[in-house]
Amino acid sequence: MLRILIIRTTALGDIVHTFPALMALRNAFPNCHISWVVEKRFASILKNIKEIDAIYPIELKNGLSKILDAIKILQQQPYDISLDFQGLLKSALIGVASKSIKRFGFCPLNSRECANLFYNKQVDKFCSTDNITQLNNALVKELYFNLTNKTLNIDIGFPNFTSVDDKLNIDNLLNTHVINKFVLINPGGAWQSKLWSPKYYARLIDGIKTKFNLNSVLTCFGSERELGFKINKYLATPVPILDALTYTQQAELSKRASVAIGPDTGPLHIAHAVNCPTIFLFGASDAWRNTPSGNQAYPIQAPLDCKPCWKKICPKYSETKCMQSIKPELVLNKLNSILGI
Repeated sequence: MLRILIIRTTALGDIVHTFPALMALRNAFPNCHISWVVEKRFASILKNIKEIDAIYPIELKNGLSKILDAIKILQQQPYDISLDFQGLLKSALIGVASKSIKRFGFCPLNSRECANLFYNKQVDKFCSTDNITQLNNALVKELYFNLTNKTLNIDIGFPNFTSVDDKLNIDNLLNTHVINKFVLINPGGAWQSKLWSPKYYARLIDGIKTKFNLNSVLTCFGSERELGFKINKYLATPVPILDALTYTQQAELSKRASVAIGPDTGPLHIAHAVNCPTIFLFGASDAWRNTPSGNQAYPIQAPLDCKPCWKKICPKYSETKCMQSIKPELVLNKLNSILGI
């Protein structure tokens, strides 16, 4: 049996970006064994995916011993092929440690830290600005051609990664808060340069209620709850803040939303992956590169010449000017085109 190892350890949005490549792999090689190496904090989003045969959670930030422990497990059953969708030194070394006979990865334009030196099969047909979904799929196409000498056509698809328990939990949550038709807003982000003004979110929420008669729900993770409180301070009627969801519960909640709105972050990519119409607000990151393929993604890129800078903190302004250049009215117009009201 062909044994394939997917290496994509972080981050949440990038892991979701790799789902279409996983589906393409499973469709191309239905009888192969597919494993996935992922950071432990993100492993839960993979647990319900039937197309994955094994998951290897690792803790890259907790010292060399944890990494070595994970590598020892990998080496118990060596792999025929590793696919490094991460393109970093640490991910390339995981491929080497897995004893994969063929190690597929990206050329220097699409990888960093000299990771390409550790691959013996490279995809070099794309430049660093190409769409991430297309880039990931190119890695699968390269593998398929290498093994079969045939061209692989890929239809974009996503696995089901929620469970019956997720459905029941979200049913109970929505019933508790008496939430029916709603727009899902996830305002947080790991990068300061991806954060939109709380005042703008409040104006957006008011507009959603006034123009479309839809409620809004905020989802926040960890310390992002404070951002939810700030938004509610600007609202005459505060909206529910859901801050204790798992990634798969976030996905199940997204299935019920009319639209999801927020910056280029993992929860928004989760929403798109479950076929929820999704409005992405792009500032420091690149809408062309990071907008997922499919009909339900609606990007809005900041209209500034300095974008995309890929800086986590804006080097020029204390409040990220690119994100604040996107006005709530522009988002409401986009929402109107989606809902057709």
